[in-house]
Amino acid sequence: MHIVAEMFADDAIQQPVASTGTRGRTRPRRRRAPKQLALPKAGLVKRKYRRKDAASRRSTVAHTSRPQHQGRHPVHVTLRLKHGLPSLRQQRLLRLFAEVLQAQRKRAYRDDFRVVHFSLQATHVHLVIEANSENGVTSGRKGYAPLRAGVSGLAIAFARRLNMMLKRNGKVWDDRYHRHDLKTPTETHRAFAYVFKNFLHHGEAGWGKGITDPFSSAWLFEGWADVIRPYRPSKDWAWPVCRAQTWLASRGYLRIGRLALHG
Repeated sequence: MHIVAEMFADDAIQQPVASTGTRGRTRPRRRRAPKQLALPKAGLVKRKYRRKDAASRRSTVAHTSRPQHQGRHPVHVTLRLKHGLPSLRQQRLLRLFAEVLQAQRKRAYRDDFRVVHFSLQATHVHLVIEANSENGVTSGRKGYAPLRAGVSGLAIAFARRLNMMLKRNGKVWDDRYHRHDLKTPTETHRAFAYVFKNFLHHGEAGWGKGITDPFSSAWLFEGWADVIRPYRPSKDWAWPVCRAQTWLASRGYLRIGRLALHG
């Protein structure tokens, strides 16, 4: 019994002793205070997703000052619809667009602004426009620019009529209109081909031999290399015919050649 007691005593002596302070008390272990994680401020998550959505969308038109337009240059203008609106390639919207073009011929800028050709696609509109910008400079009207006034007037008028038809409110166009001044016969020739055959670019099938896109003014174009079947819309909603007056849009593009309907 004495031997067993001595063995337990030796074990007790060999066990390490906790460190003591100056007064002989055991020093407690220092615990780290819990750290409160900061929550994100309101709006950060939304801005993160907003940046992601903006990056995934089609690039928008830069909001910078546009160069001054020269009246001898026709202009290729593109207007893009907001997401969720119906396709423009249907008869009722073609008629609506024709009514807007008719109304534009009664505006104050009717002598200085002309929609020479157009093409309606599912989500956007292509226009070939002429504007007598020199008249805007010499008219004496402060800030009057026929190109800007005409495109803005047409876009606003179509948006209002479309909202009335659909019984909705809000924006119709996604962003500012895209503008490309056509300064050479090559640029003008390519612009006509792009506008009239844009439906092929979007995967639609052709309409047959000699038949142009019915949702455009291609049947009025006089520079086709093929024989075009005449197309006459109803007199009730026929769009006004505005012949090109600039050299580039009337004859200059023919230096590159006539436009093939297929190919």
